[in-house]
Amino acid sequence: MLKIVIVEPETFTLLGIKGAISQSPDIEVTGDATSGKLGFQLIEQTNPDVVLVDLLLP
Repeated sequence: MLKIVIVEPETFTLLGIKGAISQSPDIEVTGDATSGKLGFQLIEQTNPDVVLVDLLLP
C-alpha cells in the first residue's frame, strides 16, 4: 500500500484531493496538513512514500 501525506493550505482543495485519493484501495492518506510546519511534522511521524505539496505554500 502506498502511503501519502497531503500538504495544502486551502481546506476545500485538501478535502477534494483527499476524497479523490481515498477512492483507490491501494493508497492510504496517512495525514494531511494546512501548513509547511505541520507537514514536516507529519512526514517525520508517518514516513510516507509520497508527499503532495502545494507549490505556492506560504
